[in-house]
Amino acid sequence: MTGGGAQTVESRRVEAFGSSDPARLQVLAADPDSRVRLFAAGNQSTPPGALAVLAVDPDPVVREAAGGNPLAPRSGRAAAGLLND
Repeated sequence: MTGGGAQTVESRRVEAFGSSDPARLQVLAADPDSRVRLFAAGNQSTPPGALAVLAVDPDPVVREAAGGNPLAPRSGRAAAGLLND
């Protein structure tokens, strides 16, 4: 998992929260810091494939954020436990 080379954790968190670049958010979704992944999970520019991965993240808060993202694929919402059917 790489989050951005020499960038600080704080700068990656800010970027994950505010970025509109799907390619960069794909990278940030694999960051070792759970808060970076949380912010990527909640970002509406994060690609559906990254959201599906985040929906099975070890951190339950990240999983919930990914499953609640409107762009999350149905499989991601199901993996996050947010579907009842």
